[in-house]
Amino acid sequence: LRGDGSMPSIALSGPTVFGDNGGQYDFGKGRVGKRHLVEFTLYNQGEVPATARFELTAKSSFSLSCPRRTTLEPKASQKFQVLFCPMERGDLTASLRLQTMQNPYEDTRVTFVGHGYVEEVAWELP
Repeated sequence: LRGDGSMPSIALSGPTVFGDNGGQYDFGKGRVGKRHLVEFTLYNQGEVPATARFELTAKSSFSLSCPRRTTLEPKASQKFQVLFCPMERGDLTASLRLQTMQNPYEDTRVTFVGHGYVEEVAWELP
């Protein structure tokens, strides 16, 4: 017996991260309490519907603007945003795992980093 099959496949596009399996996105310095957004797009480049599952492990300074699971029809796309709003000073990190369900070969990980700072204001009076 011989046959061909299709596996669900979802691609991630947006700002450059390192490699096909993920990498790192640096938000840089962000003032405490100020919002910074980056937008990504999921593409179903396959021939069958595909479901993506998101897992974000982070402190409260990072969040996603999408449901934990989303299903895309073939050739469809969906945008989502990652929000960085530092709530404290210092280096902050989050890890995003994007899995294509029913496809053990697609497991993408992206690390988000940023640095929260507070502007010190000093007044000098004569």
